[in-house]
Amino acid sequence: MIVKNKDDNTSTKYDGIYKEDISSFEHFYKSNYKKLHLVSFRYTNDHEQSEEIVHDTFLKIWDNLELLSSIKNIEAYLFRSVVNASLDFIKKSKRTVSLQKTFLENSETIEWEENNFDELENRLKLVEKAVEQLPPICKKVLLMSKYDKLKQQEIADTLNISIKTVKNHLTYGYKKIREFINSSKAWILIFIIVLFE
Repeated sequence: MIVKNKDDNTSTKYDGIYKEDISSFEHFYKSNYKKLHLVSFRYTNDHEQSEEIVHDTFLKIWDNLELLSSIKNIEAYLFRSVVNASLDFIKKSKRTVSLQKTFLENSETIEWEENNFDELENRLKLVEKAVEQLPPICKKVLLMSKYDKLKQQEIADTLNISIKTVKNHLTYGYKKIREFINSSKAWILIFIIVLFE
């Protein structure tokens, strides 16, 4: 059995895990999987790879439960582990890391307490909500550009529209997302710049 950190105010929350109870750990996994997968996907743009990264992160914790005795905030630790693993994947696959590095550097200034972790999840959901409110064709163009990583000409050919129309949709989409974020007062402009530059 693991000796708990006496200074850990969340020890009760994780008593089952400290006692190496499998059902408690499975509940912990299911409770955090979705938001960690979302965080990883922002870096990898690969659902299967993000799934593997999150799974491996939890597996490492289960195999080294003694580490928990020195971790003050497990959610924050999970977040940082998933981000690091996602960046490692990008580097190994020789993909661009400029956007991801910028986001990581900005996140380094944040004290990752549990409320910050929840705040990150809320911010990501806010951007998703903004995208969902875009007109269908505008949303499709933006997702093809940012998530499918297609060039403007490829998008134009796929949708049978002109490059100028593609550019107009992207400009309009970014503008509406910024307006939505600003009106919500729930995120700062740098997040939009980093995510959509």
